[in-house]
Amino acid sequence: MDIQLQFLMARNRGVPLLGIITPDPAATVSWIHLQVSNELPIVQWDSARGLLGVNNAAGSILMGLANVETLAGLKDLTLDSVNALDVVMKLPEQSVAIFLNLPSHWHHPEVSQAVWNCRDPFKSDRRTLVILAPDICPPQILHYDLVIFEEPRPTDEEIVVISRELLDSGGLPSADEATEKRICETMRGLPAFSVEQSIALSLDGRGVQYDVLWEHKKRQVENTDGLRFHIGGMTLDQMGGIRQVKRFMEDLMHGPEEIQVFVYVEEIEKMFAGASSDHANDGGVAKDALQTTLTKMEENKWTGMVCVGPPGSGKSLFSTCVAATYGRPRIEFDMGATRTALVGASEHSVRACFRMIESIAGKHAYWIATCNKYQTLPPELKRRFTDGIWYFGMPDEEELESIWAIQRANFSIPESDVSPSGIRYTGADVRNICRTAYRLRTTLRDAAQYIVPVSISDPGAINALEEAAHGRFLSASYPGTYDHKRPGAVVLAESPAKPRIRAMGNLGG
Repeated sequence: MDIQLQFLMARNRGVPLLGIITPDPAATVSWIHLQVSNELPIVQWDSARGLLGVNNAAGSILMGLANVETLAGLKDLTLDSVNALDVVMKLPEQSVAIFLNLPSHWHHPEVSQAVWNCRDPFKSDRRTLVILAPDICPPQILHYDLVIFEEPRPTDEEIVVISRELLDSGGLPSADEATEKRICETMRGLPAFSVEQSIALSLDGRGVQYDVLWEHKKRQVENTDGLRFHIGGMTLDQMGGIRQVKRFMEDLMHGPEEIQVFVYVEEIEKMFAGASSDHANDGGVAKDALQTTLTKMEENKWTGMVCVGPPGSGKSLFSTCVAATYGRPRIEFDMGATRTALVGASEHSVRACFRMIESIAGKHAYWIATCNKYQTLPPELKRRFTDGIWYFGMPDEEELESIWAIQRANFSIPESDVSPSGIRYTGADVRNICRTAYRLRTTLRDAAQYIVPVSISDPGAINALEEAAHGRFLSASYPGTYDHKRPGAVVLAESPAKPRIRAMGNLGG
């Protein structure tokens, strides 16, 4: 139902306390003003200006209600939200009082109590207290009394209307259907005002510049604590090995289910550490985050995969390469960045993250998470990742050959430079050896003497991972479950050789 119609229905039925989740409070105040008769007072409060009259009917009575003689006196008195709520209690019947970002003050119990005190008086004479904020999570005292609506972000059709008006006003030719589709994909999830500003700033004599649009989108997403936005980067062609999981993603992306955004979570088990404990040190934040994640994934039918493997096996890089390969944005979700000392603020931030993901992707987000301690993942969370747990193991000889070829090309190392053998290397080990050889202008075998592979630095951890994954996790490299007895790279010990530096001329002495 249209948000403005919802507001009118609530007003007509005498709802006293309304909350509207909105990314653009100024625009919301404007349409509320249009929906209310000019003969009825409309006042507005924020923590910087105090109480103000939105229309003439309110401006003439506010100072009298506050018992002050000047606008400066009104501001001084009503900067405090509790004082402001005391003043609006004196408004005449059918008035509207709009409070901006009041939830940021709810950690003070006297504020939520003052809001609740308005309930019965406002209901009796059909006044309305409207709370506007990007996110609203009411305290317990208001849990059953505050009716909350959410203002939707512009639809694709509305984004097209905005872009057409801007192109027309700029004297630019109309965009074709394919261009309008790209504009919608880029701007989807942003508030109408941000869409308008972003498109306007991206226009030049040739039309819309998409790199500018993406940069504005990135900034808007990253204004949400806990989210990072990425577009482009390495593709799967630049990543050796993991043949089976690449094949799975290719089939998935060409299947009937559309994926608009990849959501990446690093070490997902850390997000919910303590969620299973009744005495969690984080005050229940982890429990709330887990419940919110489970609920949102179920409501939106989101799914995904969990990637497990030793350090350097490519499980983190995989999510970046997948998104870039198929031209989709990648949103990195870091719940640790949502934690604050304010009571309730962390929960609000987590919900804001999900609201942003929903607004951009709708029901078309795909989650890729890495995990080092999969045993600690709650079973109900594992069930949400219906595409399974994938094991990114040590590459076999064929995979290593492709990884060496890619990294040789990246660092301009000739094929005649023989790669070291006899050690189980990860893809990251190979990259580091090639990079060292490039930087030191030495051979690959000599550069390898400066690298300690993870198979040598922590063989016990790798063996434990492989045994745990055996027959339980899908293999990222070949069909079926991971088999730790399947032949891989030969494990032999090479005698360290003294590094031989390529000739570089007379360096002086």
